[in-house]
Amino acid sequence: HLLKACADKQGKIYVYGKNGEKTLPILRSSDLFKKAFVYTEYKVEDHQNGRNGITPGRIDVLAIDPDHDLCMVIENKYGSSEHGNQCKTYVKALKQLCKKRSEMKFVFIFLDVNETTSSREEFVNLSYDNIVDFKSYFPENTSAWRILDSLEKDVNGIETDERLLKSLCDDYGNVLVNNGYDADLYFKNGSVDD
Repeated sequence: HLLKACADKQGKIYVYGKNGEKTLPILRSSDLFKKAFVYTEYKVEDHQNGRNGITPGRIDVLAIDPDHDLCMVIENKYGSSEHGNQCKTYVKALKQLCKKRSEMKFVFIFLDVNETTSSREEFVNLSYDNIVDFKSYFPENTSAWRILDSLEKDVNGIETDERLLKSLCDDYGNVLVNNGYDADLYFKNGSVDD
């Protein structure tokens, strides 16, 4: 289901490897990742940049399908943004790791609750809404269903809390202004009193 969310309007999923970009027919996607190995916080190093020629990084989720020589790389952003060229580091480091396995292919996913985008063209940009929709594919109370249900509650809860917090701050600011408190006076005089 996650691979299907990565497909473009023509139904193509772009994969990257030692030999550049290729497409993966979406029709094959149901056969993929049936026997996956999944790692979280997977350590990688780009050996061509950074201090002493090495830039370290940690991939949030790395799923490997050994039967099809395919890896799914997920950079999960939950309220933060990409920093330090991390996506570039992941792409380069994984290609370096697979020098002896030219058949290895990668699907790169930039998953963000705020729908920001990756700086790298290899990454498919997805929002949490793109994956929460998969909940209906799983029987209720299975592990997959519970994980997606939890994500859905987190996403909706954060949006609700952020709206409430903004409203409270706006209301409080209006109360201060209506009662004669002037922030400019504080910065000029060190006091809110005239």
